[in-house]
Amino acid sequence: MVPESHFDSDGDLRRYEALLEMADLMVHHRSVQELFRELAGRLQKVASFEVACFSLHDPLKNAMRLHFWEANTLVPNLAELPVDDSAIGWVWQNQQPLVVPDVHSDTNLHPVVNLLKDKGIRSYCTLPLTTAQKRLGALLLGSSRVAAYNERDLRLLLRVAELMALAVENALTRSAFQQEKERLQMLLQVNTTLVSNLDLEQVFPAISGFIRRVIGQDFASVAIYDEATHALHKYVLDFPEAKGLIGADAIVPLSEAPGGRAFLERENKFFNRADLMTFHSSLVGPLLGHGMRSMCCIPLVTPKGTLGTFDLASTEENAFGPQDLGFLNQVAAQMAIALDNARAYREIAELKNKLAKEKLYLEDEIRFERNFEEIVGESPALKRVLNQAKTVAPNDATVLILGETGTGKELVARAIHRMSSRKGG
Repeated sequence: MVPESHFDSDGDLRRYEALLEMADLMVHHRSVQELFRELAGRLQKVASFEVACFSLHDPLKNAMRLHFWEANTLVPNLAELPVDDSAIGWVWQNQQPLVVPDVHSDTNLHPVVNLLKDKGIRSYCTLPLTTAQKRLGALLLGSSRVAAYNERDLRLLLRVAELMALAVENALTRSAFQQEKERLQMLLQVNTTLVSNLDLEQVFPAISGFIRRVIGQDFASVAIYDEATHALHKYVLDFPEAKGLIGADAIVPLSEAPGGRAFLERENKFFNRADLMTFHSSLVGPLLGHGMRSMCCIPLVTPKGTLGTFDLASTEENAFGPQDLGFLNQVAAQMAIALDNARAYREIAELKNKLAKEKLYLEDEIRFERNFEEIVGESPALKRVLNQAKTVAPNDATVLILGETGTGKELVARAIHRMSSRKGG
């Protein structure tokens, strides 16, 4: 006996209208979660189901992220399952629909099947969400009736899944563009802030705030390499949840700092909580104590060498991934340039001060030579007399010059007068 269709037997017009409505979703701008919510609502016009599960494949974890729809409510990110541990993952991998007439006869005790049983679902069908460019995920529909989906239903649902996949791909593309736009805006703000102020210590909290909008880190710092101690010196840090816990002037040996590996190998390094527990230092201990579960360290590289590291930490597992590297590397590059420019500015300022002192010294020497230009001699005794004249010249005290006739007393007197405050009188 052919099971009763879950669709209206004479509702072709209604189905076509529903398909057109789903196609219409592709041109509207909305988030993926909003799209799932609307798709479920429109899908009910052609199918009667109690539970829908939208799943997207996460390539970073090779897992399926599930979004359940039930009772007109979407529950986002309810679960995350390995690809090899679910019927949804099987459909995504094999790109074939899967129809289960009765979950109680299903010998594959996958977590999703158990969840469907708990919700009173007796049968379900799962369809791949795939476009010409990408395998996105899968769609599962569950019914409280046994054998709710027949061949005719499946053919229509496959067409529905194709349109849904296009809508999801468009939504994901728009979301990716929006994220990229936000990151470019953040980079511009970071660059503007760094250009406006060479003092990274003053502007780093603001820069960390810009990054937090995109990455969501709980801790951020910049460490500068100290060649004398062969260690990383915490130059600046931003740790809102524990201000003052880690001193900005903390010094951590390279071997004891996660950033030490990034500095020595000049490569980005990622650490989970187990990795962090292998480090015993004044930096990592407080971070672990405040629940940090992941960390990312990026070397600050310039043409002159590696200056230090840019470090981020989060209370979330795997908070930093390849999708963040482009943005974080650009931020680190800008900070490295700012630090290099600040160092060059300090060197220039020091040279300027040194030149100013040398200029004063030379001008003083020139004045000294000019004031004694009538006196010729290099003997220690004569130099001692000239230094004494130079010492007393600025004073208003009377000066007595003694010496034999012809020894140059008058020349010394004129020199003292030229160096005195009354030289014009």
